Amino acid sequence: MSETEFYDVIIIGGGPGGLTAGIYAMRAALKTVLIEMAAPGGQVNNSDSVENWPGDEHIAGAELAMKFSLHAQSYGLEMRSDEVIELEPGLGYHTVKLADGSELHSHSVIL
Repeated sequence: MSETEFYDVIIIGGGPGGLTAGIYAMRAALKTVLIEMAAPGGQVNNSDSVENWPGDEHIAGAELAMKFSLHAQSYGLEMRSDEVIELEPGLGYHTVKLADGSELHSHSVIL
């Protein structure tokens, strides 16, 4: 599959930081895509317990990751499960190449 798409923001990594960036980008009405090759939430999924998170005294990492993901999806954030194989910085736009053959272009990339 080979396609080319243009976004305002491409976010590489679906951990807490990436999902939060996605929420704020969507709230700013920017065309945004988040790329994560594993499960949304990133490494927090592997945590049995998260105890330093405001709002919850104790929460399982997988449950917190699910909450992050659902919050981001409620804003319509596009999430793609794929591996980024190359990032080409550019003056006018940046190019992100995915393992499935897709090329995505954007004015900004968040890692």
